Amino acid sequence: MDLCHSPRAFARRPFVITTYSLTAGVTFVPELPRECLRHAQGRAPGSRGSGPPCDIRVHHRRRRKTGPGFPLFVVECRTHGGKFTVYPPGYVPYGRVAVAPVDAEGRPIHAVGESTTKTASGVAVAGSTRSSLAADADSAARRLGWGVSLFGAAEDAALARPWSRARCGGAESWRTQGRRISLSATLLGLTGADGPPPPDAGLLGVPAFTRLESTAAYASAGGYRARGEAVMQSLRDLERSGACTLELLLAAGCSAGAWGAPWRWDPLGRRLLPVARRARSP
Repeated sequence: MDLCHSPRAFARRPFVITTYSLTAGVTFVPELPRECLRHAQGRAPGSRGSGPPCDIRVHHRRRRKTGPGFPLFVVECRTHGGKFTVYPPGYVPYGRVAVAPVDAEGRPIHAVGESTTKTASGVAVAGSTRSSLAADADSAARRLGWGVSLFGAAEDAALARPWSRARCGGAESWRTQGRRISLSATLLGLTGADGPPPPDAGLLGVPAFTRLESTAAYASAGGYRARGEAVMQSLRDLERSGACTLELLLAAGCSAGAWGAPWRWDPLGRRLLPVARRARSP
């Protein structure tokens, strides 16, 4: 059984998502799951499983070179064995930026201006000069701040903002911008026959004809700016669908083979749940 620290290819490993909260204004601490992946994967859907309960303990904290900007917790189950990292909402294993604009507590981050600032959880957005941000549960009608996520590369491309060609790699380099635009298109199912098999047509809840238009626009794009525009148009279509953007993008990435199966901790039900939400067919 694959855990997130197993030696197999990272794209096939399941991983766990939970919210992180700022304690005493200094340290981010997760809502610790009370169930491990082995127990969750072994029980029948909807049941609480059988056998002894999980005994989850903090093993250590792991620093990351890039986002989310604070150490992540690695926990172990002393009942069933194995260790796994708990990721904040939006982040995936080996991901340098969030998949969607949400803060550490899972709240949406909205664009409110054109200057750099911090998320509502107080974490500075490294390397972003695209928008100031605010996470507000009561502002669903406002535009999401895609600039702080994986899709920031496409947003900059659509605005004719090429990243540095002087760098061979790393954050904000030309090659990184191209790779992120390509991955963004894959998540949105725009790659068609020219890339990995796209997610199911109805997975993101975007009308089929609209999705076909976006796919055709991306396929015919003659440069980075046109590709960025196609990606951002598809994102706008996704926002209009009213779907849960983060969970659908996580499920789409798993379907496309970009990462393993995501599981989220449900503190009310006190169990791990697979993130496999599907939008209603348009």
